[in-house]
Amino acid sequence: MLSYLSKFSMREKLIVILAVVIVGTLSIYDLVIEPYHQDLVRVTEEIDQAKSDLLWMQSEVQSLPVNTATQKKVSFNGSLANLINQAVANQKLKTYLTQMTPIGESEIRIRYSSIDFNQLIAFISTLKERGLIIKDLRINSTSDIATVDSTVVFKKPA
Repeated sequence: MLSYLSKFSMREKLIVILAVVIVGTLSIYDLVIEPYHQDLVRVTEEIDQAKSDLLWMQSEVQSLPVNTATQKKVSFNGSLANLINQAVANQKLKTYLTQMTPIGESEIRIRYSSIDFNQLIAFISTLKERGLIIKDLRINSTSDIATVDSTVVFKKPA
């Protein structure tokens, strides 16, 4: 490279060196500084949105109903599986039910596939009103925006 530059006059050498410095500076800006700045702006906006969401959630907590009533006593004849079967049949959810597995005498695991989220919440609410406790609840989104896959473990109160 130096032998190549030795062929040029002093003015041409300065022009080449200046061009290398300018290209290097612009490359550093384009490859390092600008992406860092864009990420900083994006993260700052996400943090601001998260703070806004948190403030909204905190304000909405005030409007939630307070559960001052004691836990209802479960009153039904038959097994826990029978109670679940009745609730599934009443709400016409059999097509979404993929598995129902008893866990001992006092728990049951229910799996739904591609169920409408609102129907799932109504089903859970119905069983909560009957006095069952939700031990575990997992909800996963599906490719359809309105439906979810879910696993719910209900437990009889002690």
